[in-house]
Parts: sequence; structure tokens; C-alpha cells
Amino acid sequence: MNLTDFRTGVAQALGTLGQVQAGTWAVHPAPPDLVDPPAYVCDWADPMDVNQSMCTDTAELFVVVVGARFADAAANYPTVEAMVDAARPALTAAGFRPWQILRPVRFPMGQLEYLAARMQIRQPIAA
Repeated sequence: MNLTDFRTGVAQALGTLGQVQAGTWAVHPAPPDLVDPPAYVCDWADPMDVNQSMCTDTAELFVVVVGARFADAAANYPTVEAMVDAARPALTAAGFRPWQILRPVRFPMGQLEYLAARMQIRQPIAA
């Protein structure tokens, strides 16, 4: 698996969710210019790639779970929680089990701020 396969595989796994297929939630395989919540956004962690051995690296990707614009934060905690609850089993079934999920916070993207949690996924990739 390479970096692109990892990132697009995560986006494809999220695309299997009923809410995404129904058009209620969106999936962005890379950060867009503008996000219309609720949406999942795939974005590289920092560091993006960590050397594990001469043959293997570990890539780290965030799924940013964007529930709402930050002005509506308190009312939209349930949206973020529902999105995390739906994504976790779909990602795990596809072999991308999140190793940690960070709490919803103010998250800037573009010129706007959103209420977003981050699901961090690690994946071994060929060096």
C-alpha cells in the first residue's frame, strides 16, 4: 500500500456509510476549499510518514469529522458523536481502525471555524 492508496481507501470506506450514500453527510478525500457540514475530510497528520525500518514506514492520516460551523457547536455535539460512531466500524471493517479519536474542538479550515473531532489512523506502507 502507498500513501494515495491509504488516503483514498479511507475515503472509500467512509463512502459506504448510509448517510453518505443518502447525501446527508459528505466525504472529501482531501481538504477542500470549503466544507459544507456535516462532512468527513481526509487530511494527513504531522508527521505524515514515520520510518519504522528499512522496509516499512507508518503513515498517519486524520479523518476530520466536521459536524457544524463553530457558532453552532453546543447543539451539534450529537452530530459529531453520531458521525464518529458510524465511521469507526466502517473504517475497522476496511482495515483502517482508528488508534485514537480526539475530542470535538474549534477547527479552522479556510476562512471558517468548525466543530470537529479527529480520528487518527495509522497504516504500514511500503518504504
